[in-house]
Amino acid sequence: MALNVNKKPQAVNFLCLPKDVRMRIYRHSNLIRPCPIDVFDERGRVKGASTFCASQSMARRVQPRSPIENPCHHPALPLNILRVSHAVFEDASSALYSQNQFRLTLEKAGDFEQLMQIIKPYLHLIKSLHVDLGTYDDRILRLENISEYPIPNILRLWEMFCDSVPQTIPGLKDFSLECRIVDGETAERVLSPMKSFPLLNRCAFCFDLLVDIEALDVARNAAYARTSMIRENSSTPFRFLDLPVELQSMIMEHLLTFRWDPFLPPLPSLPRKLAEGQIVLRRHTRQGPSHLLCCGTCSTSTSTCFCSIRGAVFSTHCSCFTSPLPYFLVCRDMYAVAHSVFFLKNQFCLLGDDPQPMMRAVQTLSDRSLSLIRHLTFGSWTYLYDSEIRTDLLADPTIRLAWSILLHFLKDRLHLESVSVNFVDLGCYTTHDAILEWRVYMRQVIQFFCFFRGVRNFHVFLGYDRRCETEVEETVMGPRGRITRVKNLPFVGSKTVIPIDRVSDSQ
Repeated sequence: MALNVNKKPQAVNFLCLPKDVRMRIYRHSNLIRPCPIDVFDERGRVKGASTFCASQSMARRVQPRSPIENPCHHPALPLNILRVSHAVFEDASSALYSQNQFRLTLEKAGDFEQLMQIIKPYLHLIKSLHVDLGTYDDRILRLENISEYPIPNILRLWEMFCDSVPQTIPGLKDFSLECRIVDGETAERVLSPMKSFPLLNRCAFCFDLLVDIEALDVARNAAYARTSMIRENSSTPFRFLDLPVELQSMIMEHLLTFRWDPFLPPLPSLPRKLAEGQIVLRRHTRQGPSHLLCCGTCSTSTSTCFCSIRGAVFSTHCSCFTSPLPYFLVCRDMYAVAHSVFFLKNQFCLLGDDPQPMMRAVQTLSDRSLSLIRHLTFGSWTYLYDSEIRTDLLADPTIRLAWSILLHFLKDRLHLESVSVNFVDLGCYTTHDAILEWRVYMRQVIQFFCFFRGVRNFHVFLGYDRRCETEVEETVMGPRGRITRVKNLPFVGSKTVIPIDRVSDSQ
């Protein structure tokens, strides 16, 4: 039987490709993008100092709280894809509305009708939505001012929107609301219409900076009610201590480990993922919103940060670090589980170049807590964005003595056989003479880590003196020590080993 060698191969149609491949093509063409799509002000996208994208209308309203500086650099939607054919139009429209995040501003009566006119045929495909609710003059919503225009219209507009969600947006999974509310009574009035919403995966609320605790409690209850499969009064709560020990540890690991520390100093030109899971041993006091780093998981919308550490927001999926003290104070049995999981499973770090603040931080921990720590990193990168090196550290001999006292204090309290210690110095960018002076100073400091002889593992990254790393590690680990290489070093990532050049080093 002869084969027909002249038969032409069948052409591959775009719609014949697998769905995941088509989604990757749409994402590469920016039809699916990380920046939310504003229903009314898509062309006026701007980006703030905190990298959150917002529309110009929202930027004008929130300018006193989060200033907007530069235009958003995300490209415009490639709408020409929708003109290829009717079949491609249907497939691309489905990807556009189901895979993107949308932002809606409700501030006047015509906004709801305009929304229905623009995208009513595709509302059922939307899964992620952020709503900015407020008046045109950005006043605080209070029920005591209910008689004033235009607050009654805004509340009626919001109630109309909530009532229409089950029919118009039945596939809604991620929802966030931004509204200027300060009291609990108004929060209850605004959030109560959300009872008609479908079951959500994520829910977040952002109120005014002057919000009280009662309003945040209302937001917390509303968020959990909209995202929980178990409705109120539908079942009796279970006792945590009646669970098996393994399940208790798994629950505590989910609550207390691998959290994002929003008080980390900025990491210039370094990926955020290199700092995930690192908890700084310091006093975590509340700072200004501009000094906190968003965890990136508080909401799917990138128009507003919903990290709970900011104090005026609540999110069901925020992964920011919070104090474990509430779990410690429940009872003795829960304290034993939470305390051991928190210190055994987390990765801690001491940041800075002055050991005295580090000493004050570790002295607040008990000897039993320090003995449970299994991962400890010393980090220094302040001079990556400071113009000058602190000469007082280089000239003051008491600083070197403080390093010796700090490391000797930790050596007596850490369980060295089970601890992995890292020392990370990303170097400095300043004059050549200052770099040489800093290099001599840090070589003197690194010698004090000989107190940790017998430690389980020790890794060093010296941005200014890479050839000294292996020699220091061998000195600390001892002649019989075996250094286990790690794939990802905190704040550094993969570490390339540089062999020691003893001739050039001696020169």
